[in-house]
Amino acid sequence: MWAVAVVGFWAALTPVAHAQTEECLDLNGDGVEDTVVVSGDTVTIAGGGTTRVYSPGAWNLMLPLEMDGAPGCELLFIQDGSAAVVTHRTLSTDSYNVGAWYGAGFADLDGQPGDELYVSGGFNITVVTQRDRTSKVYPVGTWSVLAALDLDGQPGRELYVIDGPRLRVISHATQSWWTYDAGPWTSVQPVETDGNAGEELVFTEGDNVRIFSLLDRGFREYTVGGWNDMSHYQQDGLPGEELVFAVGGRIFVINDARRETYSL
Repeated sequence: MWAVAVVGFWAALTPVAHAQTEECLDLNGDGVEDTVVVSGDTVTIAGGGTTRVYSPGAWNLMLPLEMDGAPGCELLFIQDGSAAVVTHRTLSTDSYNVGAWYGAGFADLDGQPGDELYVSGGFNITVVTQRDRTSKVYPVGTWSVLAALDLDGQPGRELYVIDGPRLRVISHATQSWWTYDAGPWTSVQPVETDGNAGEELVFTEGDNVRIFSLLDRGFREYTVGGWNDMSHYQQDGLPGEELVFAVGGRIFVINDARRETYSL
């Protein structure tokens, strides 16, 4: 059981804790929920006949998370400048420098067992891979949108970062990143439009619709005049969703898989 409140993952500046799933309260891999007691900067974990006190330091965020692919979850602590991972199964603690941070998330970024932690701080994103106890820093500059999404259909999600007209895509699985000019935009959303593995990013601005495909390493551009509503769904029975726009009293469709447009 937890001796602290369970709240959302994005942390405030006061210490909070979050349980990803009930199964993630098993910290030593024996299939039984463990007991976690927090007292100041120390954490006591009891379960499976073992009690251990850990000192991860002052922290803003605590959560149990499956990070290394082995049985049992790890206990993650984040504070300004660093992250600590407690692996109760091996009675060990690992620390990482993540810089001054103001946003964090977790996802499988490399296609291997266990989730990675990604932390945004300053002008960088730091990705922590607990499985091999490494961290990687990617320079991204400022940003207004940051998310993890499967853009190429390969194991592991990509991180995409948007700052004004600039789109940067990070593939932690291949340790690569690319930068693109997305142009002006007022909305962006992920949609699988072309029937190929991985999702696309749909940017809209006025009459312009630009669809970014990481597989094609670029944008496909369409024009939809005077639309006031957009949705997406599978319409033609073939792979890939169509973008459907309300234009006055008619419907305009972008079939990106076939690279064509038509009205209904």
